[in-house]
Amino acid sequence: MSRWATGARKLSALIVMVRIETKGLPIPVKIARIGAFICLTLFRIFTGNPYNVLHKMFGDAVELYELLPRSPVIRKLRPKLPIKESAYLEIEGVISLLQFVEGKPYQNAIWLQLFAGMRVGEVQALRWEDVDLKNGIVHVRRTYLRKEKRFQDHPKGKKWHRVKMPPELWELLKVEAKKARSEFVATSTGSSFLGYRSYAKALQRYCHQAGVRVITTHGLRHSTSELYMAHGATRDDLRILFAHSSSSVTDRYVHDQGRRLDEVANNVVLFQRRAASGSEKNVPEMFPISNSAQSAIKSVPAANQ
Repeated sequence: MSRWATGARKLSALIVMVRIETKGLPIPVKIARIGAFICLTLFRIFTGNPYNVLHKMFGDAVELYELLPRSPVIRKLRPKLPIKESAYLEIEGVISLLQFVEGKPYQNAIWLQLFAGMRVGEVQALRWEDVDLKNGIVHVRRTYLRKEKRFQDHPKGKKWHRVKMPPELWELLKVEAKKARSEFVATSTGSSFLGYRSYAKALQRYCHQAGVRVITTHGLRHSTSELYMAHGATRDDLRILFAHSSSSVTDRYVHDQGRRLDEVANNVVLFQRRAASGSEKNVPEMFPISNSAQSAIKSVPAANQ
């Protein structure tokens, strides 16, 4: 029996036990006690963070079911746990995956996530009317909430935003628009809508077959940051691209760990003569010095020999 099946059985038995023990108690007390027991059990079984489960459970009790006036689970009491970095693809892996999925089902979804950094729910909700093929702009105006099985008229963050399409994505969507049979840009095989489960399974299968690291749909979004930073994007650029509410969230998507800073340091040169250590070898030409900077450097008197 799998760990999930065992955990589900234990959880079901626990709920029955707690319902018996809380018989006759006020509803808010029942909810609090049952929630606490469930979260502690989930934590023991799945070694997760009980705060997230509590926050979701009590949030639903307040907003959806109106059983409580407010949630007792507040963000300032959230325990600080180490954040596990999502698996992502480096540039070589991105290229391999894009080439492998050419002409295959879910091609549009994978290309949109990698090139535009869109969340999977935003891709599911993206219609052709949201794609400006004349100017190369994707308008992100809604998302699909798969747990509630409904569309939401704004993406996460509650703000519409736009994404400028890289040329290769732009050209792909021009071709795909001519043969589209659905109002949605990305679809599943035999369906007019993109199903999450079939898409997630296909992505894992494609990664295996393409010989790249196996990643999730969220890993595609992390791979976008790798792609954009390799082409000169800054953290602020990524924050705008991903429509993050704060730069601290964007920091989770930066994986270079100082590698780019090392490349920049190798190119910080003000004088014609390099140091005698031979640092002029293998220096990448990613940041050429502007003409004005070169003129300023030439105007500096040479140091005494």
